[in-house]
Amino acid sequence: MTEVTSSLTKEQINERFRQCLREVDSFIKAKNVSDAKQKFDEAKRLDPVNPYLSAFESRLQLLESSTFSPTFGQQGTTVVGVREVFSDKLRLQVEAEAKSQALPSWKKMESSAFNGIEDINLRGAKSVKEMGSELLKKYHQQIALDRKKIEDEATQLIEVERRRLQEEFTAKAARQNENVRTVRAEVRREMENNFLRMLELISKQYERKMELLDIHVPDTKTDALTHYKKKMRTYYAQGEPTQDEAKKLMELKELLELTYDEHLAIESEVREELYMYSLRRKILLGEVTLHTYSKIDELRNQYKLSAEQASRAESMVFSRVKKFDVKGRILIVDAEAAHNEMVGNGLNERSFETLVAANIQTALEILNNEFVDLIISDVRFPEGQFEGFKFFNAVQEQFTLRRIPFILISSNQDTMLYRCAAQLGVDDILFKPLDVELLNSVIEGKLKRYRELAQV
Repeated sequence: MTEVTSSLTKEQINERFRQCLREVDSFIKAKNVSDAKQKFDEAKRLDPVNPYLSAFESRLQLLESSTFSPTFGQQGTTVVGVREVFSDKLRLQVEAEAKSQALPSWKKMESSAFNGIEDINLRGAKSVKEMGSELLKKYHQQIALDRKKIEDEATQLIEVERRRLQEEFTAKAARQNENVRTVRAEVRREMENNFLRMLELISKQYERKMELLDIHVPDTKTDALTHYKKKMRTYYAQGEPTQDEAKKLMELKELLELTYDEHLAIESEVREELYMYSLRRKILLGEVTLHTYSKIDELRNQYKLSAEQASRAESMVFSRVKKFDVKGRILIVDAEAAHNEMVGNGLNERSFETLVAANIQTALEILNNEFVDLIISDVRFPEGQFEGFKFFNAVQEQFTLRRIPFILISSNQDTMLYRCAAQLGVDDILFKPLDVELLNSVIEGKLKRYRELAQV
């Protein structure tokens, strides 16, 4: 620990550590890796053994390694050099035509030359050698002129043909590219539609399975906070979550789109509630009194409460125990208001504190916010035939509630109820109208047994 942190109190270090994690959470969401790592290192120096560090470190590593750069294939086009092939063919053809055209002319000139020779021989004006040279010169000049003319015409024809072929090739290439783009767009659109249909089908199947498994996905912010608080109670039951549990909480926070400040607020509430629950239970068991400071300090350290939180929770618990001086708190869940009043008055006279709920939802809210030593619930409610059994299962799913004794009551003495209750593990089942004395004896026996097991 550095000199700066050594001068701070434990509460100031905790607050500074939480502030660092808030900033790390914000930087990760903004994809700012460098600032997130800097704040993460500062948090690690403040509290190197905190279980949430591993969760944030995993998120940082995932952010650093995540890359996504989709590419699409492009069609290359190779142009065939047709100019040389066509030029060779045309040159050969032109030379052949030139030869065929020049041959008659040559023969004609040759005939004229022979006639000239005869005339020369007859007239004796010139020698045969001079006449041949002159004719040969004229012949070569005519051949050169004809060749140049043919080459010029061939060049013009080749250029025209080249331009025509180039325009034709460009047009075909443009049409081909347009066809390729059209086909790609159709294929991509079809793939996207198929993918969306598949996602919709998977979503419907997933929602159906979630419904069959009776799993509720939070729809509102309030539901998300309630679900997160419920899950946190389970992980904080022993005072501090493990690294794996801390990672799961961070993943759930991201899934529910909660902020880190909301996480800290819920964490503070849960620590204080669990501390109050444990403190009250130990008071009822006789393990803690106003003078057993060491036991109270152990609980404070276990749930890592600040002095203000611990003082508030202890004041509430001790004042409530002193005020009521009760043997236990009983939750009565029944849709009949008259029956609730009768049972509640009878238990109050026998030094029990009672809480009343007319439906399952209200009962679960009470259990999430109050301390209860025993639950008495009717089997049937207006919203369903056997909602009492579902209520029992909901209680058993919560770690902090599953060891609370649970008694079912029913107005019908049916052997099927005995079998169902026994299979589920219900502590007892009684029938209406309830005998308050019998109920009192059953409650005292269950509480005694529960408190003995709690001491083991």
